[in-house]
Amino acid sequence: MVLILSLGAGVLLGGARPQGPQPPAVAAAKTDADMQGELQNYLVGFLTAACSRPNADVSGYVSPLQIPGSAAWFVKFFGSVDGQRLESRYDLLWRRMAQELLLRIAHACRDKSKVISVALWKDTSDPNDTWIHPIFAAMAQPVTIYTARATGRNGSQPIDLGLYVYVDGGFRYVDALLFLGLRGQPSPIIRVASDPSILMIARSVAPEYPGVEGTAHIPGEVTVRILIDTNGKVTKAEPVNVNGGADFAGPAVLAVKQWQFQPLYLPGPNPPQIQSTVEVGFQTTPL
Repeated sequence: MVLILSLGAGVLLGGARPQGPQPPAVAAAKTDADMQGELQNYLVGFLTAACSRPNADVSGYVSPLQIPGSAAWFVKFFGSVDGQRLESRYDLLWRRMAQELLLRIAHACRDKSKVISVALWKDTSDPNDTWIHPIFAAMAQPVTIYTARATGRNGSQPIDLGLYVYVDGGFRYVDALLFLGLRGQPSPIIRVASDPSILMIARSVAPEYPGVEGTAHIPGEVTVRILIDTNGKVTKAEPVNVNGGADFAGPAVLAVKQWQFQPLYLPGPNPPQIQSTVEVGFQTTPL
């Protein structure tokens, strides 16, 4: 089931920003559509506040989405083994998950998103979403999972706003990153935003300037796609965009392969690798 809500002029746009927003509370007797609507209203308010002015402080919309008493909740619904493993991940990843959500909201603002859609899963009946099957297989008790997306005015690629569960009277944010590596899943690759608060560099190596471009004092920049293991080591690097000359690509890749990132410790039998991009710049000073 998917419910779609458009950010029209009369939807949470005319009033003042709420102070210290609370997570959307839903009465137990409400229908699936009611539950989806409550989550949509919260995310619409979130997005509206974020888009209202540059650098708007919307961190107050994220903190109420953290699961209260998360250890007990994970053990209750995922059993002692997977529940304790998920709780460990949740404690380690919450800050990064919150930062990632803020980046996604910012992306939706830049994309001028006008539509929020919320879908729900209660089981594995949708064959197109096989990635979620191991999550339901690991559950000791059934949990409804909600997913939200924002779509731009011109029908651009939807922006994923993450997964949500209903806990203790409100919706809580649980990024898909949390569930990767559960038993029954292959070792996954996850994509994260290239942001220093999420992808933290422990050591970087400057690239060597190509001979011809260096002699000619030509600046350049290379976007490099990287794969990082859980120890923070770059296991793969490849150029995806080169500005200034093709000869910049090789030195950029050689340099990035020597970079070291802060380890992302994710306990579990199949720890994921991280995929992201980094920018490598070449600057010269004319003689």
